[in-house]
Amino acid sequence: MPKTIPESNTDTLKLITRGRKTGLPHIVKLRFAVQDGFIYILAGSKRSDWVLNVIKSGTVQVKSGEFIYEAGVYVGSKELALKLFNEKYGESLTSKWYADSELCLRLKPISRRYTVRGEGASRTTFSTWRTNNLDYYSTIADAFDSASEEYDYTISHNYINSWIRKKSVSEVLKLVNRDSILLEIGCGTGEEALKIAKYAKLVVATDISSRMIELLTLKVKAKKMEGKVIPLRLAASKIENVRKLTGIEKFDLAYSFNGCLNCEPNLGIFSESLGRLLKPYSCFICSIRNPVCSSEMLSHLFTFQLKKATSRKNQPTMVSVGGKDIPAFYYTPNEFIHYFQHLFRIRRFFALPAILPPAYLSDYYLKMGPLTRLAEYIDKLFCSIPPFNMLGDQTLFIFEKI
Repeated sequence: MPKTIPESNTDTLKLITRGRKTGLPHIVKLRFAVQDGFIYILAGSKRSDWVLNVIKSGTVQVKSGEFIYEAGVYVGSKELALKLFNEKYGESLTSKWYADSELCLRLKPISRRYTVRGEGASRTTFSTWRTNNLDYYSTIADAFDSASEEYDYTISHNYINSWIRKKSVSEVLKLVNRDSILLEIGCGTGEEALKIAKYAKLVVATDISSRMIELLTLKVKAKKMEGKVIPLRLAASKIENVRKLTGIEKFDLAYSFNGCLNCEPNLGIFSESLGRLLKPYSCFICSIRNPVCSSEMLSHLFTFQLKKATSRKNQPTMVSVGGKDIPAFYYTPNEFIHYFQHLFRIRRFFALPAILPPAYLSDYYLKMGPLTRLAEYIDKLFCSIPPFNMLGDQTLFIFEKI
C-alpha cells in the first residue's frame, strides 16, 4: 500500500473541511475503507454540511494516525463502498448505519504531513531545541498556527478541557457587567472571548498566533460581533501596544487562560505592562500550568510509568503544540505570584483541577462512569484548600491591582 494512504486497520478518520460561508474549519469523524489508493466514505445525506463543504472546495484534509493528508474529491460507487465496509466493519453494522447512504465520496490522497500530537507527546529535549531555535516567540507563534485548525475540535471533544474552560469563564463572568471593557491575553480561536463578550461592552482579544487571530476574525464576522470583540495579534510581553492599536487607555478586567503565560518567558515585562493597562482595583484572572500535579503523578505511578510521573520536574518542559515541540515554563503558585506582587495582591487561587487528572488523560477519566460526578464534587470541595490548591494540573489566580 502506498505511503500516502491512511492505514485501513484504524476504525475512523477525521475529515477537515472549510465552512462554505464562514471559512472556518469543520471537522467530522467518519468510518472509511481503502482500496487501490483511494479512501471511500459514505454520507447519509447529500445535504450534510461537511458534504456540501467538500463538494464546493473539491479538496479536503484527512487526519489519520500521525498524518494529515491533502486529498482530491470524486464521486464514488456506493455499491463498492458498501462491499468494502462489509469486509471491514461487518454486515450488521454496515446495514444498520450505511445501507441508506445517499452518496459515496472517493478521496485521492495527494500529500501528507505530520499531524498534531498530544501535549505530552514531545519527542525533543530542551537542549536539542535550543540548538536549533534562536527566536522563541516566532517558534511559539508557528506552533500555535499549526494547532489552530484543530484547536476548537480538540477542546470541545475533551471532557476535562471543556470542564476547565467552563470553570475559567465563570470566574470572569462573576466580575463583569454591561459596561466592562476587557482584555484577553492568549485568546486562541476566541471561544472564551465570544462567550464573555455577550455580558460585557467590549473584549479586546490578543494572541501571538496570526492564524488563531484570523480564525477569531472569521468567527466575529460570522456572529456579527464586530462591535463586541476586537482580535489583535500581540505577544503577551508586547501587550502595552494595545493602547496604540485600539485607543483604549484602561481596562476594567484582564484574563488569560489555558497556560498562555507558560509560553511567555518575560513575565516581569508582562506584569509591568499589564499593571499600566488596568484600572485601580480591577482584576486579572489567569491560569498557568503547575510543575507538580498530584493527580498526574498518581495516575502514572499506578500504571508503573515512573518516568511520566515526574515529567514536569525539569523546567522548561517540552510540550507538543500543533505537532511541533516547544519549551514551556511551569510555575508553582508562589513562583508565579512573585512576578505580580509589586503591582497586584492575590485575592485567591485554586487548583484547576485538584482531583481530576490533566486533560490528556480525559478518556481514562471518563471510564470511571458515574464516579466522575463524585470526583468533580470532591474537586470543588478541595480545590481551594492547602495543600490541594498547590498541586493541580493548572492553578487559577485572581489578582487585584493595588
